[in-house]
Amino acid sequence: MTFTATRIEITPSGAALGAVVTGVDASIAAEPEVILQLKQAWRDHHILIFKNQQLTDDQLLAFANYFGDILQQPAYIRKGETEPYLPPLVLTLANAASEESSVNVAPNYRKLLPHIDHDWLPTPSSGSFLYGVELPENGPDTYWVNLIQAYEELDDATKKQIAGLQLRHFNFYGKYRDEYPEPSYAAGRSVEPGERVATHPLVRTHPDTGEGSAIVVLKDSPIQTLAGLKGKKVAYSRGTAQTFFVVKAFEEIGLKISDIESVNLPIADGRAAFLNKTVDAFVEGDPSLIELQREGTIRVLRDAQGIKTPGGYYLASRDFAINNAELLKAILSEYYQVGQWANKNRRAAAEILAPKVKTDVDTMELALTRRKYDMRPITEEVISAQQKVADLLYELKVVPKQVDVKGATLTAQQYAAITPDAVRNKA
Repeated sequence: MTFTATRIEITPSGAALGAVVTGVDASIAAEPEVILQLKQAWRDHHILIFKNQQLTDDQLLAFANYFGDILQQPAYIRKGETEPYLPPLVLTLANAASEESSVNVAPNYRKLLPHIDHDWLPTPSSGSFLYGVELPENGPDTYWVNLIQAYEELDDATKKQIAGLQLRHFNFYGKYRDEYPEPSYAAGRSVEPGERVATHPLVRTHPDTGEGSAIVVLKDSPIQTLAGLKGKKVAYSRGTAQTFFVVKAFEEIGLKISDIESVNLPIADGRAAFLNKTVDAFVEGDPSLIELQREGTIRVLRDAQGIKTPGGYYLASRDFAINNAELLKAILSEYYQVGQWANKNRRAAAEILAPKVKTDVDTMELALTRRKYDMRPITEEVISAQQKVADLLYELKVVPKQVDVKGATLTAQQYAAITPDAVRNKA
């Protein structure tokens, strides 16, 4: 038994974040279109509330898995013990916890300080599932903060001031069993025995979710994982961002692009070959990817989440850029403002773009939520990242000779003259 998207209603809380989802029974399987709808609602509202659910631990994990891989917290040695302890995938949280697999959320009968789960890991979790078993009559005394909105509402000067700052995240809970000391905070303090620590940027924005591009197989394909594509035909457009995506995706699992049979086809031809089963897999992108996902005819083996390319560029002849700096700055400023409008008015933007790309408005709107229109200054870091892409394409013999990216750029002063002020402040 499965449930479908026609039953689902998503009601925003009216606050800075949160929405109530009805028409979902989390204990049974969901159709692919439902999963897409719920994931999109999560991105839009950040907190989803599913009321009146009755779940076993296995059902909770299965439902959570729709939103991403389940995090296994690393093992640690607890106070007074000698053997490593591996936390279970489902933890009991309570203000008077006594179970072996529990976490006391009110240590020393004090409330926990504001925090983000698992920020002390090199790769923090993207979210947490909380299943209420016993709740206070008037609701728990818990507050949630929309950090995305908080950042977006900062003035440009503050954004520039905090850009590039790093934070060290400590976790000392593995050292203790029942009582926790007051946490200590100090710039540059050393790591104590038993603590875990990770350093992350204070601000990390995500112009693209990575879900808008994916390596896919047909739903009835016997291939279940990327590793299963070894020796198989994979269609994609060589020399584009798809090449970088494919290389990095296979590198993650210890394979080289030479371990597959690459089939170089334009996107439309590649899609036709894929649907006709003359290739085993295909690199598809939005909005066509969304359409195939909604039809339920494909399975995604790997999307582009976590595989970041340097992005796209606006190109101009060197003479034009140097001799028309003021005009070019005005043009780029207009592009930037239009992009910011589209980010804030996705539905209206989708109504404009849908006919141009021959898709429906709902599909286009979803595609716009899986990416973000943005612009950033050309810096040494950007040039270096693009050089690595150029070197990769030369190594793969996609381009016939080595490319010097810096030779195709302007000086820092020339870039400053054409970069919109709102964009320069991001540097």
